[in-house]
Amino acid sequence: SSSSSSSSSSYSSSSSSSSYSSSSSGRRRKRKRRSRGEKKRGGKKKKKKTAFDVVAAATAAEEDARNAAAAAHMRQQLALAQQWVQSQANGGHSLNEKMQERKTREVYVGNLAMNIVNTEMLSEVFNNALASLSPEGPAVLGVNMSPDNKFAFVELRTIALSDAAQHLDGVELCGRNMKVGRPKGWVDPSAEAKATAAAAEAPTVASGVKATTSAAAAAAA
Repeated sequence: SSSSSSSSSSYSSSSSSSSYSSSSSGRRRKRKRRSRGEKKRGGKKKKKKTAFDVVAAATAAEEDARNAAAAAHMRQQLALAQQWVQSQANGGHSLNEKMQERKTREVYVGNLAMNIVNTEMLSEVFNNALASLSPEGPAVLGVNMSPDNKFAFVELRTIALSDAAQHLDGVELCGRNMKVGRPKGWVDPSAEAKATAAAAEAPTVASGVKATTSAAAAAAA
């Protein structure tokens, strides 16, 4: 009887221990499953954009625009250099003359809306405004924007078109009045032609005066 009681007590104790161990293991497994579930759900959440992210994206876009403008300017300068090499091979004008001739066809456009106005928009504005004066094709040959997009130089097909473009000064574009004028270093082609003609005539006039003076002196003698 004592032996039976002892074995019964031992069985009860082992059963309790086994039951406790089993329930403890079950709780641990539940916690692990819950933890894995929370991790999975947490991995699916999208990170919200902060104000810093928005500013960083805008700065990157602005930097890309500046790089694109710089690349366009470099391509334009390379094209000019290639034209100069070709003109030298053909016995044509010098690079300075080529650039000066181009400057007579350029107009300066300032007070532009930053990050809104671009080269395509400016080309469209000037082409539409000067379409009736340029039946042979688009009035605009190229647009060179500043890195900060505050101003630009618009190259037109002819000098007459650059003269007509001056009437666009003060026209509103994207909420701002454009400032259209001559680029720095611009020289009036007609005035330059007159000065060249006068310089060419100067030796002839001087020779005529000298001859007249000599004849008068000979007659007086």
